[in-house]
Amino acid sequence: MNFVKNKKDPVPQEIKESKKLSIRFVRSLFIGFSLFLMVSGPIAFYKSMHSQQQINQAQTILTREIKKQLAQSQPTTPIDSGLSQQFLTQFLRTYITLPRDQKAFEERGKQLQEQYTSFDWMEEKNTGLERTLLSSELYQISVIDGQQVGTYRIHYDLISPVVKERIVKKMDNGKEVTTKEKYTDFVSQKKQILVNIPFQALPNNTFTITAYPYFSVEPKLTGTKELATPRDWSTYTPVSAKQEKKLHTFTQTFLQKYVSASLEDMAYLMKEPETLTGDYQVEHIQSKGYTKDKQLLIVISFSLFDKEASSSHKEDMTLYVKERDNTFYIEKLTHFQGGTIK
Repeated sequence: MNFVKNKKDPVPQEIKESKKLSIRFVRSLFIGFSLFLMVSGPIAFYKSMHSQQQINQAQTILTREIKKQLAQSQPTTPIDSGLSQQFLTQFLRTYITLPRDQKAFEERGKQLQEQYTSFDWMEEKNTGLERTLLSSELYQISVIDGQQVGTYRIHYDLISPVVKERIVKKMDNGKEVTTKEKYTDFVSQKKQILVNIPFQALPNNTFTITAYPYFSVEPKLTGTKELATPRDWSTYTPVSAKQEKKLHTFTQTFLQKYVSASLEDMAYLMKEPETLTGDYQVEHIQSKGYTKDKQLLIVISFSLFDKEASSSHKEDMTLYVKERDNTFYIEKLTHFQGGTIK
């Protein structure tokens, strides 16, 4: 009994302070979490807005690229509509007709620029030549390298001034003297040729000329040429100055042969030989070399002077070339630039 009486009750442990620490910790944790939400909320909102802007930009770029591809994916089959023929016929009449009068000549250039063309029209100087369209007929409307081209067979009368000499008799101090004097005569020639007119259809059934017309000899209808994918000039890189000099020298040689050599001779320079028959002289040659993915090309602008008619006109070309035997070989030729190169 004494053992029971002397046994002490266990002393209760102190837990009050521990409870206070736990409540304080939970409260601090709650406040910290609240602060985190207050700070992270705006950050998350900003990131969300930034991501949305990036998505919108990506969508804009994608839409622009799709529109660009659609614009380049012009019809790849010949187009033969009455409206396009009507437009081309009106343009052809204005273009082929060359008045001798300077005021009428300037008015013609102004009309070509304002009514028909979508590029800066640069006409040669008035040399006193008079050209009249006698008749024209549509040869074909085709698509070459993504570019619509209307081709017409035309007959025209060309009246050009020619300086001649004649013998005249005059009286000098009562004596008859024979002398030579120069005078200007006008020679008329009837000609037939194909005129190729690059053009583009616009909305609302309207049209525009996109490059200078060019002349060509009527070919034999023995086959067709494969159409190439339209090029994007912005992706091409100008060649080095050294390469540019070599390309320009080759361009001069090629153009001289283009107006004088035979198809057999041109086969050494071109995959698909091409020449322009007639008595022509090439003038004012300008060329620029570009490269892309190992593809080398030369963009050319030049004037063709017709010696028989004493007239000239401007043409453009693009040559796709590759180096061979310390010179260049033309794999493909087109008669327009396909865009403005600056």
